[in-house]
Amino acid sequence: CNRIDYGCSGIVVMAKSRLAARNMHDIIVHRKFEKQYLVLVHGYLKKERGRIPETKEFGCIEYKVLDRHDEKDGPI
Repeated sequence: CNRIDYGCSGIVVMAKSRLAARNMHDIIVHRKFEKQYLVLVHGYLKKERGRIPETKEFGCIEYKVLDRHDEKDGPI
């Protein structure tokens, strides 16, 4: 069992076998994975794609706008 992104979402990942647990541990320790998030943003991003610089807490974040929703169209 491992808690991914403790400071953000706190997703819990569990292995179903010892072999899977060892493999998962190796993947996490050696950072052999990529995290992707789908978020809903209130407001407007001027650019369709962009990069948020690295900070002490977070690495560099790249984003891409998938869809836009106009407030006049009503609630999402």
